[in-house]
Amino acid sequence: MTRDEQMHEQMCGLSITKLLEHPDPLTYEPKTELGKRLQKNTKRLYFNGGRY
Repeated sequence: MTRDEQMHEQMCGLSITKLLEHPDPLTYEPKTELGKRLQKNTKRLYFNGGRY
């Protein structure tokens, strides 16, 4: 199970990097209102994930 979670994390990270053309979704500067809202959600997910 841990292996699957790690593989999922790596694939998501690679996908985000490829789509944004930026290595980190938290330091990426969004150019649209939708991008800003999505980044806000991402930051909240990271915050909640860090609490567990």
